[in-house]
Amino acid sequence: MSKEKDKVEHLNLEETKAQNKELYQQLTNKNEQYMFQLNNRLKELDYDPVAKEYVLNEMLHEIIEAQHSHIPAKKIYGTVTEQAENIVGKDYDVPEGAQEKSPTWMIYMDGALLLGGLFSIVNGIGAYQDPQAHVGLFQLISNFLLGGLAVLVLTKYAPRQGQTKGMLKYILATVSVMLAWVLAITLILYLLPAVLNPSIPPVAILIIGVVALLAKWYLKKELNIKGTLL
Repeated sequence: MSKEKDKVEHLNLEETKAQNKELYQQLTNKNEQYMFQLNNRLKELDYDPVAKEYVLNEMLHEIIEAQHSHIPAKKIYGTVTEQAENIVGKDYDVPEGAQEKSPTWMIYMDGALLLGGLFSIVNGIGAYQDPQAHVGLFQLISNFLLGGLAVLVLTKYAPRQGQTKGMLKYILATVSVMLAWVLAITLILYLLPAVLNPSIPPVAILIIGVVALLAKWYLKKELNIKGTLL
């Protein structure tokens, strides 16, 4: 069983899902019903869907092996409710890289619209409050471009929901990204010729920010983008 388990742990998410479908077909009717109810119960408890695939995969291997001795799943794990609570109560270590994520370009686009939109709104409000404030076109564009890169970095180091493992790396990554962002914008403001960075009216900046955020929420839902910050 240990050799088989090591093999399972090296499967990626898509391979694990595919294997689970095959393993379900090997279950007896009672065991299939047990796993069906357990899967639904974990969904009701809002358990991490990625971790769930790996947990069920381990269980399916154990159950199928026990079937040779006519031992049902309920005898191994207890009732569905008991097993669901047992699973949720443990901090399951999902294999590296197993998080369910959309393609990199989708995550970049989502992050660019999110952070670029937020910074546009902040800059627009600031420009209204201070008539002398200068928010240039290239500066605005840079916020969108850097926002996408920032989200790619932060999602790479973000710890899984409900887990504290890797939190220090995430904090360091966040601080590094913010410092790099401030440095980049500062260089743009002081080194870029004014002709390449024309000032934008506050109302236009605000409109750009709002449109960007609306586009972010629409595209995230329309394209079913996963693995983003929000």
